[in-house]
Amino acid sequence: MNIYREIYYWIYFNTKKNKSQHKTAETACLLFGIFQMLNIITLLVLMRHYLILSIEVNSIYGGIILAIIVYIVNKKFLYSKHNEIEKIYSALTIQEQRKGKLTCCLYLIFSAVLFYYCGVNLN
Repeated sequence: MNIYREIYYWIYFNTKKNKSQHKTAETACLLFGIFQMLNIITLLVLMRHYLILSIEVNSIYGGIILAIIVYIVNKKFLYSKHNEIEKIYSALTIQEQRKGKLTCCLYLIFSAVLFYYCGVNLN
């Protein structure tokens, strides 16, 4: 769960820079949740394609249930502890901060690219 906390922190850190945002912790939680849902959907598409399973990925009800589950988990484990997470990760050394920022960027980019690739080529 530490990698999720670190990615959440860096999303939170970047949303905090935006002065027009009032609820930065909640915004970061929702943005991170969107990428988590993209990853879950990507896994379902990959499983359906390579394991030849009959998983219905286009279900609107499944998407709503998935969004609610991801939101509840993120709210409990990330949003409710955002002060604690901020205290831990703001005290990192410069080297650890670079590693965390790189991890966050790679996670977000890789998630988006893989989702796009699977959506275009495997669906």
